[in-house]
Amino acid sequence: MKDLPLWLNLKSLSEKQKKLFNIEINYLWCKGCGICIYYCPKKVYTAGELGKPQIMNMDDCINCRLCVMRCPDLAIEVYPREEEKL
Repeated sequence: MKDLPLWLNLKSLSEKQKKLFNIEINYLWCKGCGICIYYCPKKVYTAGELGKPQIMNMDDCINCRLCVMRCPDLAIEVYPREEEKL
């Protein structure tokens, strides 16, 4: 497993090392096609009302951006979370 690139071996990262991402969905643009739900490898989304995606596991997002690239409505944005300053 050590020979795998880091992005394929994310389970080996501790919670402190794992980068976290925010996801924003523009529900005015989203038509509820479900493409983002289908393509998400980490099952971050689940189908909500009218089939529109609901974010269930945002901390599991690995920033693969498949949801962003596949969304025909350009309704999804994924970006790194700001680190909390103490």
